Amino acid sequence: MRANLLGMTAKNIAAAVRECGGFITSGHGADLIIDGVGRSTFKGDLEAVAIRGHIVIFGAWSGPADPISPNALIGRSFSLSGGSLQNFIRTGEELMRRAKHVIGGMHQGWLKLDIAAVLPLEQANEAHQLLESRRTEGKLVLSVAASRQAAGLRA
Repeated sequence: MRANLLGMTAKNIAAAVRECGGFITSGHGADLIIDGVGRSTFKGDLEAVAIRGHIVIFGAWSGPADPISPNALIGRSFSLSGGSLQNFIRTGEELMRRAKHVIGGMHQGWLKLDIAAVLPLEQANEAHQLLESRRTEGKLVLSVAASRQAAGLRA
């Protein structure tokens, strides 16, 4: 199985998959779409998913996805599911077990934390503007320590 990641700054996932189709999917469509954006990308997910593909909704950054009829799944025999992190860490034991897997993946190198920028807390407004405009790739970190250092205080 081959995996490709499309980091979406484009609003139309279906067009992005078609644009990259010759290289990524050979016209097949996406076998798996993991969507944390919601309303602005979900329609494109429905167009881009492959026959017998799967769409996972885990967030609604742009708002909840529009509802669809269950019969919409039949034409290409794809499946749709959703999940929330809270349902996978219902106990302290579950949280610790999953955290160990994440930290283990980072130590082994197959899971990488992509930090795009570390900004002082005073630049929180700028951070929100960057996120809202979808001009970032990776995480933005607001740092109290950076704020204290900029003010000449000890971190």
